[in-house]
Amino acid sequence: MKPKVVTFIQNPEIDILFGNIGNTIPSKKEDFKPVKIINIDDQGKEQILENFYVKKPSSKSVKEFEILIREQILNSSFEVKKILKPSLVEVTIAVEIPKEKLFDIDVDNIAKTVLDSLIGYLYEDDCQVANLICKKDVHPLNKPGFFIAVTELKQGRKGLLGDLYLFSTQHS
Repeated sequence: MKPKVVTFIQNPEIDILFGNIGNTIPSKKEDFKPVKIINIDDQGKEQILENFYVKKPSSKSVKEFEILIREQILNSSFEVKKILKPSLVEVTIAVEIPKEKLFDIDVDNIAKTVLDSLIGYLYEDDCQVANLICKKDVHPLNKPGFFIAVTELKQGRKGLLGDLYLFSTQHS
């Protein structure tokens, strides 16, 4: 049986595109645990404060993912040019997941894992990320995988989001 060949054509609006089929992006959510915080006011009254977390050491899966990403960047065929401040970037993340995991994975936690793994390799600091697109979908063959794209935003080059806006301050 002849192996199936798939050709990927990179969108010309994207500077760097890479990915992996067979691996998924672990969640940074695993890296935080809730803590009990008590506030004592001037009268000595105690109040338990909700929704406070402390960072745990990164989980093994997150560390392995960061290594995978950095190896892909360093061993890539594209020219790695770290985008320096004050330049802004757009990061696009497309995650393919098995159907049974669709509601187990939060895109905000995936985004944090990816953004942190790119620091120092494709940009200096994640404060440079002006646009973030993160999409999860069920892979047609029910396989895990991901693609990550990074685009430097410049005059006349506004990324995949372009001139998208949700409201305007101009009146007609």
